[in-house]
Amino acid sequence: MGADQQQGYPFTPRSATALTVGDLIPVQGDTAGWACLQVLELAPRARSYFIVGLLDWRGSLPPGPADVRTAAPLRRAMTRIEVFTEGGLEVVGNSAPADEGQERFFGPGYIGKRTQTWGWMAAITRGKRQADGLEAL
Repeated sequence: MGADQQQGYPFTPRSATALTVGDLIPVQGDTAGWACLQVLELAPRARSYFIVGLLDWRGSLPPGPADVRTAAPLRRAMTRIEVFTEGGLEVVGNSAPADEGQERFFGPGYIGKRTQTWGWMAAITRGKRQADGLEAL
């Protein structure tokens, strides 16, 4: 979809080109709590990978944009579209990221720096651990 097209929520993207920076991805823990991943960066024309942040937020219900408006990312990593296509997650809304001043993975300013990568299952596991109060900084 991209930022210039209106998207209905919830939706399950089949490509990273359907995502928009700020998209919210709820993850339910094993103890019924919820955490939230947020799309922080998109590589130009990349169809299978994107940067997510594990937000500093937990709740008893899935998050909405108002719930995470000021939640900053605890961790950032590159992950893959399989969080949706294989992991069954979906995008439920959009909120501007609260990540002012954090380094960017994509772009010339990040050349030569290391990028943390989570496989799609690791991204879901990190979200579940945050929802269950087990994710350590």
